[in-house]
Order: sequence, then structure tokens, then C-alpha cells
Amino acid sequence: MRILISFLLCVLLTGTAAAQVRPVVVQPVEGPPLDAGVPGWGSVCMVGNQNPAAYAVTDWIHGDESYGTMFFAERPPCGCAGGFFITAVHMLMNFGPEDVPVSFDAYATFRENSFDEATGCNVPGAFLCSSPVWQSPVWTVNITSAGLYDVQLDMGMAECPCAEFGYTYAVTMDILTPFTSYPDAVIDDAPVGCTSYLDSGLGWQDLQPVGFPGESVVFADVWCCDDAVPEEPTT
Repeated sequence: MRILISFLLCVLLTGTAAAQVRPVVVQPVEGPPLDAGVPGWGSVCMVGNQNPAAYAVTDWIHGDESYGTMFFAERPPCGCAGGFFITAVHMLMNFGPEDVPVSFDAYATFRENSFDEATGCNVPGAFLCSSPVWQSPVWTVNITSAGLYDVQLDMGMAECPCAEFGYTYAVTMDILTPFTSYPDAVIDDAPVGCTSYLDSGLGWQDLQPVGFPGESVVFADVWCCDDAVPEEPTT
């Protein structure tokens, strides 16, 4: 992607944690995102990283890889008396003129957390459900023009469990199609750590040590439910 840049950060991935060396080059991104993918059927609130998009990490998303975000499920502002379940997962992506038109297959998951003793971080853990539960294993997303997109994947209604508030969970977007021209990852300007992850085949890697100056904008739509099942983190 052509780099028109007023803010630049370049860090090379090193060591065995990286499936391949990728430079971290960021530029500001603006504007409300366009909708893409398959929206969920509704929500009472959202969980995950809902911060405004601040930067595009250029040429970062190669495809055939998974992106995840950790979140703590708080009852306010959802107002659910019982628990919650996920109706859709969102991930912001930026496509340049050279990246489109493009179609890619993807699916989303809702997961327990797993504590990684080596890093002291929670990482995405065991599957709780995957999208779409009622049609096929994947969705096909079509992007016809350049721009900032909110890629949404419907989780369906039938098999996502009723999860309990007050625990840490993860949502992921798994992009199955390799890209020939790489779109940009989209991040906020509030780095936290132990939050945004990439799995390109060697396990979940925190994107903060890689050099991201913010967290991936990945979040999920939530609906209320009864009879919540407590989260049981694994190690």
C-alpha cells in the first residue's frame, strides 16, 4: 500500500515467534468505517475494543492467519440480568486502491481465556462457539472499493453459550484466504498489552512487543440470556 505518512514507526519482527518478518509501519486513518461482511441480527451492547481507529498498520494482514482480542465482560452498560452471548464479531481493516477488488473467506470465534505462564498474559483459549453455526464453516467477504471497513461476521443464534459477566474472554477473526496485496490492520492509540494477538501458525503472539503503538480494533455484539455458565480459564 502506498505510504502517505505523517507518523511513522518501523520495527522488524525477530526471533522464532514470527512466522515471517513484517515491518510495523503506521499512518493515521480517519473516517467512519464502511460496513462489510455479514452483520449479526442485533445487540444490546458491545464488548471488546471499541476505541476509535487511530492508525493503519500498512500491508500487515497477509491472510491465512487469526486475529484475537481479550476483553473483560462487564455487566454495565449492557443491563443484562443474567448472562450474555455473542451475535457478531467485528474487525476493522483498511484496504488501499491496490488491494481491491478482493474476496476472502473468514470465520469468527468466541473463546475462553487461557493463562500463558511464559508471558504472564491471558491469551485466546478453548472455543465456546464459531460462526456461522447454522450455515457453513465460513463466510465470504467481498470488498469492491478502497477504504476503512468494519468487517462483521454473524455468529448465528443457536449454539453460542450463555456466558457469565465478570470474566475475561476472547473473540477472534480467522482469515482463511491468503492475500496477494496486503490490507492494513487498524489499531487505536491506547497501547495496553496482553490484549491484541496474532496467530500466523506458531501460536498466539502479543502485538505490543512486536511494535504496535495501539490495540487492534476488534469487538463483538452482545445479546442478553439466562442461565449463564461461568468461565473456567485454562493454562
